[in-house]
Amino acid sequence: DVIDGLAVYDVDRDGNLDAGSDIAVLSLRNGSPYLNANGMTGGDILLSNFLGLSQLYVSHGDLGLLSTDEIDALDVDYRDGVPMSYGLIVSALPEPTLLSLLVGVGVLALRRR
Repeated sequence: DVIDGLAVYDVDRDGNLDAGSDIAVLSLRNGSPYLNANGMTGGDILLSNFLGLSQLYVSHGDLGLLSTDEIDALDVDYRDGVPMSYGLIVSALPEPTLLSLLVGVGVLALRRR
């Protein structure tokens, strides 16, 4: 398996990895054996609590991605009161080339005004 994106959340903020308590969200590269064995894709986000098993957290379709898309980076932002498992907000980040394109288009739009 090849990890494309990984974000770890230290739930109790003690600076130590506590299996069963701390969590990680991750994405794997398309073609990874774990994805193939479980019918998942590189656009799916997995959740692990470091006890040896990962589970599907957010599917590629829920993120508006195709089954051929991949997620190259992840970030975790923990907030109380958010109605998702573990209170996590998970966002797929665009690839740097797409981000550069979006910034460039925004700059051009501002210059035209």
